[in-house]
Amino acid sequence: MSEPSLKANACGTANIAGANSATYTTPATTTGDSGSTFQVVVTNTAGTVTSNPATLMVTPAGSPIVSLSTNTLTYATPNSLSTVKAQLVTLTNTGTGVLSISGISATGNYSQTNTCGTSVAAAASCTISVAFNPSGTGIQTGAVAITDNAAGSPHVINLAGPVSNLAPNAAVTVSSQNTGTGQLGSKAVDGVITGYPGTYTYEWATNGQLAGAWIQLTWSSPVQLSQVVLYDRPNLSDNIQAGTLQFSDGSSISVGTLPNNGQGYPVTFATKTVAWVKFTVTQAVGNNIGLAEFQAFGPLGPVVSLSSTTLNFQSQLLATTSPAQSVTVTSNGTSPVIFSGITVTGDYAETDNCNGSTLPVGSTCTINVTFTPTATGTRTGTISLADNAMGSPQTINLTGTGAVLTSPSITTQPANQTAIAGQTATFSVAASGSGPLGYQWQKNTANIAGANSATYTTPATTTGDSGSTFQVVVTNTAGTVTSNPATLMVTPAGSPILSLSTNTLTYATPNSLSTVKAQLVTLTNTGTGVLSISGISATGNYSQTNTCGTSVAAAAS
Repeated sequence: MSEPSLKANACGTANIAGANSATYTTPATTTGDSGSTFQVVVTNTAGTVTSNPATLMVTPAGSPIVSLSTNTLTYATPNSLSTVKAQLVTLTNTGTGVLSISGISATGNYSQTNTCGTSVAAAASCTISVAFNPSGTGIQTGAVAITDNAAGSPHVINLAGPVSNLAPNAAVTVSSQNTGTGQLGSKAVDGVITGYPGTYTYEWATNGQLAGAWIQLTWSSPVQLSQVVLYDRPNLSDNIQAGTLQFSDGSSISVGTLPNNGQGYPVTFATKTVAWVKFTVTQAVGNNIGLAEFQAFGPLGPVVSLSSTTLNFQSQLLATTSPAQSVTVTSNGTSPVIFSGITVTGDYAETDNCNGSTLPVGSTCTINVTFTPTATGTRTGTISLADNAMGSPQTINLTGTGAVLTSPSITTQPANQTAIAGQTATFSVAASGSGPLGYQWQKNTANIAGANSATYTTPATTTGDSGSTFQVVVTNTAGTVTSNPATLMVTPAGSPILSLSTNTLTYATPNSLSTVKAQLVTLTNTGTGVLSISGISATGNYSQTNTCGTSVAAAAS
């Protein structure tokens, strides 16, 4: 019976070249292949039969989607009795494909740690803990940038602090409080983020309540709110696992599990004008719950986030211009950013679509930066963005190195090579000089087509190649250098090669107490054919015996 022939009717019933066995594996599929049918025609000298068609359905590869529990973190002015605490952001992959993360970084006076690793499965989550280390009392902005394979990358968490906390200006009422230990409702707005098992008098604790406990902040006149940050008591035995924020405008927001390791749980929402906000616990574990701190913040106004605050350029030749590097500028506040000027210092230039524009909330613009060094060595510069956002002007720090052009030189010459006919041989060179370096290998001084890298491998050699020389010409814009020639020796295939462990034996003057002893020489056939020996003889006052016989196989001794 003849070999079967396979056909596919993705477009009619066309034969698939080379598909001539009982099994067929397609090339990598695309969604365009979906719905194609495949059938096989089996033949022998007696006749032909065609199988039923089988249909291929191709599902689009799953795409990841990044969902952040908040894209804004606000930090209160630190109290002299406590430090600024980290806040926790949850990243969830709500898509159907694996989220690959290539980097998570923080800018400004902020730092981050995370549990995300390099990938997050579909429907899985990880957490990013963001800490603030303020320098001075002025507003300091920053961002956490998450670079990944999902649409919208990099995903940015906008950071701002220290920002005025509205909670201390509110009257506090609670469902209950532990007056005997001083764990009063008012301690949840005292600006000190600490509590039991540290200093419990700086926290609010109920009198044995769990679910159903509540705390309310009421202002004497309505205020604008856009974020609340809740800090659970740092008591690992008690934990708030769910709750509800209710507002005087009738709206409410669900709250998840609060971290009880001292970190804040931020809840961000569209700006509300309210007279009060109330947090009610709906689920808890332990013996008693409360809060170390309850913070409330108004809208941030315009906020600028930069995808990078530092650009590093590779070594660049003097008076030449580098490829551009880009910085994405994002409006992440609660009102548009208005740019009034962009200035550049140092050996740098920029083009942008930001300057003079108004950037709506959630929108981006781009700054493209190039480097043209005017002197050798490290060259620094800055780009400053003037705008109506907090922290203006924002600064991008620039660093590059100016270099002079040096002509190429050979640092490692090509070496002679030996090959058996039918084998290949490889020649290599090492060269220095200003990049990019160009390579052109030559055989017997004639250019070899396509041999344009630092290494060249010959085609299968023949005995006619034996004695050929190979050299390489290395070039850049400053000059040219040619390597020393290396010689290729080709041994006929199947030929024996005789190799002796030594070709000289020396004997000492014998002592009266001993005779001259024999010495041993090893003969090895290092070739690929059988070594035929027609005779082994010694001359002079010497004699020999051997184990060689009349032949030695290839690789034998």
